[in-house]
Amino acid sequence: MRRPPVRASTSTAVVSAAVVVAGLAACTGPGGAPPAVTAAASPAPLEPPVAGGEPAPTAEPDPGMLPYGYVDHDAVAPGWVGAPLEADGVFVGPGTTPAGDDAVIAVDSTGTVLWTASGPDTTRVDLTRADGRALAVLSVPTGGTDWSAAAYDLVSGEPVWGPVRVPGEPAGPGLVVGTGAARVALDARTGATVDAPADGVVLAERAGVVVSRSGTDLRATHDGDLRWTVGPAELDLPPDATPALVAEATPPPGMLVVGADDDGGPRTGTLVALDDGAVVATDVRDVRADAVLGGVVALGDGTLSAHADDGPVWSRDVPEGAELAAVAGVLAYLRVGDEVMVVNTATGADAVAYDAPGPGGLAVPAVVAATGAAAMLTDEWVLLTTSTPDGR
Repeated sequence: MRRPPVRASTSTAVVSAAVVVAGLAACTGPGGAPPAVTAAASPAPLEPPVAGGEPAPTAEPDPGMLPYGYVDHDAVAPGWVGAPLEADGVFVGPGTTPAGDDAVIAVDSTGTVLWTASGPDTTRVDLTRADGRALAVLSVPTGGTDWSAAAYDLVSGEPVWGPVRVPGEPAGPGLVVGTGAARVALDARTGATVDAPADGVVLAERAGVVVSRSGTDLRATHDGDLRWTVGPAELDLPPDATPALVAEATPPPGMLVVGADDDGGPRTGTLVALDDGAVVATDVRDVRADAVLGGVVALGDGTLSAHADDGPVWSRDVPEGAELAAVAGVLAYLRVGDEVMVVNTATGADAVAYDAPGPGGLAVPAVVAATGAAAMLTDEWVLLTTSTPDGR
């Protein structure tokens, strides 16, 4: 079985994120076709998306709250109740419409509402990818332990599959439902359940890749095909370690952070690329993509480091307890208690991104698209757009 290469070695002083992808033995139908699905037992209490096309309501955050790079950007307030998810420059999350209705709201990087889907405030949203396009998967409880899930094209809102009955509450990361040994993944193409190997446990689904552990190995499958298997040695873990996800980490698509399981779960782990199982970094607590660097910025215990395709770029100390909020442009934003620390991702040096905070405090980027648009919290969740819908 193919063992993936180590993409970049790192010393213990360098904070890296090693993501391990464990593939499940995905079920397929006859001739390798996608597995069959079970229709929802009853219609899901979720309306199909309604196409938009209009700008989201305008927001006017105090310019003094914003990072310098966003002061001149237009801002909209789509009505999200928490940080949205993002793929391909489209932001989506549960929220409230201007009419006061609970809905899932999708907005592009110019601030245009692409679609809304009315539903209960218990609606859960996940993103995945199948057949070359990003999908929004909306899930709602239907009674007991059952939920109903349906997938829609992220840009158009057009139905792709579902609603289907799923055996448990969304658990993540990605399209994973249920708890403990009963965790299963959903096939991104159809919504069918994908079980773990007989001796394994499903860990995550990211962009159609299902990751599971089998004994001390991690395995990754995609569309039912085994991509790779890695053991503890490749993951820089103890020989008898049981791989588990680092719960605090929210890595970019195509990566996972996996550490050695213990009573409280791993605090740090290895960042692994899901396409080939290569180790990107080790001793990682959290990580974000850096579009300018073309790599990642990784947070460890008291360290921050940058990694490009050809290896580590720099590493530095940061205060214990720092949290990595986002990477935007050439800046990494970290929360340190009530303070905001900003680091230049090209050099690792301290940077200045704000004027002195006013009574409203500082707005810190939380979700940043490659387009440059960013969602951040002011007195409400707002989207700082790349341009206005009319192209100004």
